[in-house]
Amino acid sequence: MSGVSDQFQHPQKEGSARVNLGEFVSAIREGRQIETSPYLEQKSLSVLFVGEVWESIFQQRKKYPDSAGLCKLDLGLQDIVPLEERDFQIAAARCNDPREIAELLYSAIRFSSGPGLRAWFRKRQLSALRPEGERDHLDEVFLRYQSLLASGASPTGSKDPMGNVRSGLDTSMGAIWKTLGVVPVLLKEHPGIGLQEESLRTLSKLSLRLIEQFASGDIDRFRAFTTRARDVVPSAENPFFRSEAFELTVSGGELKLAVEQKLWAAIERDYPTPKRELSGCSALYAGIVRDQLQWCEEIAEKFFFENVVRK
Repeated sequence: MSGVSDQFQHPQKEGSARVNLGEFVSAIREGRQIETSPYLEQKSLSVLFVGEVWESIFQQRKKYPDSAGLCKLDLGLQDIVPLEERDFQIAAARCNDPREIAELLYSAIRFSSGPGLRAWFRKRQLSALRPEGERDHLDEVFLRYQSLLASGASPTGSKDPMGNVRSGLDTSMGAIWKTLGVVPVLLKEHPGIGLQEESLRTLSKLSLRLIEQFASGDIDRFRAFTTRARDVVPSAENPFFRSEAFELTVSGGELKLAVEQKLWAAIERDYPTPKRELSGCSALYAGIVRDQLQWCEEIAEKFFFENVVRK
């Protein structure tokens, strides 16, 4: 059986505190008082609302079952329509690097998530703007979330709910597609494997498991990896992951994927003990990481694998 490295499964370091944000989120949802830092309160609220947004995005995705939930703007019709396979094939044919194809799909996911995100925000904002006597508990929670973000409680610098929630979704989704994009490069560079659909599917699934492990760890290390694994191209707004940031090995016919040892050692050295409580990825605590991964698998099956092999 192929697998991923266990390098993320380190014992908890002295001085760090593993925080179960799920308990905080439950307390907030139920209206119970909690004593915690502004950072963790903001993080807990982010988890709560990321979950709500994901449900809104899911409802939007159901409108486009034949395109794995992806849509595009039809300029002629001035309307949102399903993303057609033929249209994507034409766009993918212009790409010189499989990572470009992955970035096209990541952009399509961000666009397709937009209507659900905006629908959630409009609903929440209108509800919270009702007179005080008409607002419910979650309206007050949303107003508190806005206040915390405006005060600078988010480490991402987001000052508004839509930006903060979008950041929570993009952290995991961006890493997923940057990693999927580098998989064909790894296969081409590894002697004796080569780029074939079977090996592409196998290694892609391993890469998704790697991201799931990452998301369950320290968010600072996760963000450090997504920064340091990129190609340094000053002109690029969203540079790719470089293949040297990963190690692909084969033993007994089985594939194993890991982060390159020197890179991971440097991240561990620079982040030996978290500056704040260990809390993990918002999408993980919102319970949506596996849903994100499943959605990405569906998209990869429909749009990614065939177009990459065709190149």
